[in-house]
Amino acid sequence: MKLKILKSRILRNSVWSFSEKVISIFGLIFVTSLVAKYIGAENFGKLNYAISLFGIIQTIAWMGCENIIFQRTSKNAISGWYLIKLTRTIRDTAFFLTAIPLLLYFYYFTDQYTFYFGVAASVSAYIASHDLYTIYFNAQLKSKINTICNLIGLTISLLIRFLIVKLNTHILWLCVPIILVALIPFIIKFYIFNYGYRGNLYRYKKITYKYRKYLLKNGSKLLLYTLSIAIFTRTSQFFIGTFVDMRSVGIFTVAYTVGGGISLLLNSFISSLMVNVFSEKKDLAAESIVLKTYYLVFTLCILFFIFMFVFGEIIILFLYGEEYIESVRYLYIFIFSALFSSISNISEKYIMRYRGYHYLFKKTLILLLINILLTFMLVKYYGLIGAALAVLITEVLAATVLNYFFRNGLLLKLHFFKLFKIL
Repeated sequence: MKLKILKSRILRNSVWSFSEKVISIFGLIFVTSLVAKYIGAENFGKLNYAISLFGIIQTIAWMGCENIIFQRTSKNAISGWYLIKLTRTIRDTAFFLTAIPLLLYFYYFTDQYTFYFGVAASVSAYIASHDLYTIYFNAQLKSKINTICNLIGLTISLLIRFLIVKLNTHILWLCVPIILVALIPFIIKFYIFNYGYRGNLYRYKKITYKYRKYLLKNGSKLLLYTLSIAIFTRTSQFFIGTFVDMRSVGIFTVAYTVGGGISLLLNSFISSLMVNVFSEKKDLAAESIVLKTYYLVFTLCILFFIFMFVFGEIIILFLYGEEYIESVRYLYIFIFSALFSSISNISEKYIMRYRGYHYLFKKTLILLLINILLTFMLVKYYGLIGAALAVLITEVLAATVLNYFFRNGLLLKLHFFKLFKIL
């Protein structure tokens, strides 16, 4: 009976999470396309250049704590709640130590638009670095709360972007929705979270040192892991902006947004379906969950690839216009990148089940070095196509070879003797 109830909760949680991602994808693509047309490929590149770099800063500010909070909360809600409160100082310190130098770089070495977009992106990143409530609610199978809060923020933000375009206002007004898309959901979730769970904090006041030591020990190992996910696509944007031009950053962003958009849907399913992997006591049952999640990812990616193969060029022309038609060349690469990224996401959560934090730390350090060197070389000599291929190669390595050394080939055996055999 309890198992049926849990499965029902997981299904409802997946539906809510999936619906949020669907609405987010369509909303972002349609309104972003209006903005892209309005400000042109070069300014659109500057906007996304700033947002992408501060996305890395946001990840650094998390210090790897989001994965620990997700795992801990799926087992013990009160313990996970306290971890969120305890990481506030850690996140603030990490954010300001990295954000201030980047803002100074924008101020002295970029133009006015890039600097102001950077300021707005930094404010949004700071707010998002404190929005670990999203992870908490996902781990507790309460994605309904995240969905409603995020949709309110997204709707208001997209409406403002739409009005900026239609009223033909100055492009720097785009800084406002950049901030609001993070601020509005955060305020709502902050109120819900603190109103519902505030009284439980006192149970853990006396063991603050124990929790802080736990976070620093395991979070530091996961920092490079989470940082790598943020860096893999953003290194391409950085090197494109450095070696090519800002217009090409805009082209790359459109291709990644449309082609890689499926990853948002896949990650929503993964977050919901993989919750039980951490709490499941039987290894075979956990393995079964992992395999089913793999199958879902493969199926959705194949369907999306067929759809984009038929309608990809039409969609780009309709939404973004002739100026962005070059992005069609890179759509399919990003679809396969999304596939391997999701496989990597599933596999790494499976590794976390066995507390393989140190393994992920070493793996990610190697992968990070490979990605930076690979992206540098491919973008410098091959431009945009090199940037797209660098993302794909990195994701393939992350999903396969670099996972196969864990626990005497645990994932190697799972892939080749069970997953690939059936596929």
